[in-house]
Amino acid sequence: MAITNIRDKLDEDQLDLSMMSLKEVPLKEIASIPRATTLDLSSNLLKSLPEAFGSELSHLIKLDLSSNKLTSLPQTFHLLVNLKHLDLYNNQLKDLPPSLHHLKYLRFLDIKNNPLNPELQKVVGQCLTQKECESAAKRLIAHFTREKNIVLNQMMANKAKKQQQQQQQQRDEAESVRQRNDKKSSKKEKHSEKKQPKSKSEPEALSRGAGTSGGSFASKSSAGGSNKAARRSARGSNNGGNSGGSWCSCMGLVNLLLMVSIVTAAGWCLHLHVEGDYSWNGLQAAVPRLQGSLYRLQNLTAEALQPQNLRKTGIVVYESVGTSLGYVSESVQKAAYSAQEYLEVYTGDLTPYTSQVSRYSRKAYDWSAVQCGVAYNWLLAQDWEGMWDATVAFLSAVWNKLEEWWTELLKNPTVRSAWEAVCHYTAVAVATVRHYLHSLFIYLQNNGPVWVDMVRDNTMSAVTSIKDSVQSILK
Repeated sequence: MAITNIRDKLDEDQLDLSMMSLKEVPLKEIASIPRATTLDLSSNLLKSLPEAFGSELSHLIKLDLSSNKLTSLPQTFHLLVNLKHLDLYNNQLKDLPPSLHHLKYLRFLDIKNNPLNPELQKVVGQCLTQKECESAAKRLIAHFTREKNIVLNQMMANKAKKQQQQQQQQRDEAESVRQRNDKKSSKKEKHSEKKQPKSKSEPEALSRGAGTSGGSFASKSSAGGSNKAARRSARGSNNGGNSGGSWCSCMGLVNLLLMVSIVTAAGWCLHLHVEGDYSWNGLQAAVPRLQGSLYRLQNLTAEALQPQNLRKTGIVVYESVGTSLGYVSESVQKAAYSAQEYLEVYTGDLTPYTSQVSRYSRKAYDWSAVQCGVAYNWLLAQDWEGMWDATVAFLSAVWNKLEEWWTELLKNPTVRSAWEAVCHYTAVAVATVRHYLHSLFIYLQNNGPVWVDMVRDNTMSAVTSIKDSVQSILK
């Protein structure tokens, strides 16, 4: 089905695709209409739903899938977090995915005339009236929540039991190591007792030596302590100085990278404009080309800053940002659900908390979108052409005033002679720099090929030696 036909079925926020003999859900076309929060796919020939049904249509509030041939629901069905009304009447469903406990806003469920398993049928009831269908939704969510908590508790118990077993095993291993060490130490003591005891003169000599050297030892220890304290203070001061030095070094590195980038860009621009001829004639021929490129850049910049072009650019940026924010929001939502499923194994049911975060995040996103729309409409309503003309007129007036002031200033002989001296020395400096650059280019032109050949030969010899070494090792 074409997307234009689907849009013809849209009435405000209701998209009616019932009784159209659909065998597959046109998911991409439906997802392109986020305004449709009510979707009717009843009385078709659907046997299954696309796997990405829940993730693509998470904005749905009311969904009617009655009178089809559905045998199961996709795994992403629980991502319909805003769903309040679900009609599954007259299908071939035998079971429902337990992840439906995430549908916290579900208030209506009609699932009669389905071959449900007896346990699930007992939970949902008959669904013969409006109240019974509302009660069925509540009982189904409560049932799956209890089952999830039972599974989580069992997993937590198994994990705790496994941790206890590991801790007991570690304690047993530590006890066995201690017993082995005790046995070794007892053997060493028995072996030392068998040796002859030391003479009495040795302990006395040791005691006398300790008595005479006690003072010197104390003085050394105090001196050593003071030296250690001095070293620690010196290290502290050095660390303080190093922190400032590290910050300066970081800023210096940033400036160096910026300078290298500018020099590289300028060099590449010069390389493009000299077209490979670095002689003096080539440099002179590159000057008009460089001036032409600068003029084209100036004209393109002036054209881009025109009010009508800025308005077109703003529209494109606004649409691109809206689309990007939609993709980012969807990715964040999927990541949040995955993280919740992972954490619930250890923390239990987190839905009461995440549902609040999701709801308030959605409100904040909607409010931000409204405020951005208001700001964008205000920007469009402004007279940017008038502002542009006023700015150009002001800058022209300033420029004319500066020209008049400079002309009057040059009438002074002292200022004029100083200006002529500045122009003369500037011309001399430019000529000197040009001369050195010309010499550098000639030097590079003459010696560059020699360096290239040298580097190529050294590289080939190194590769050959490495290849021979590898082959000798393999042999």
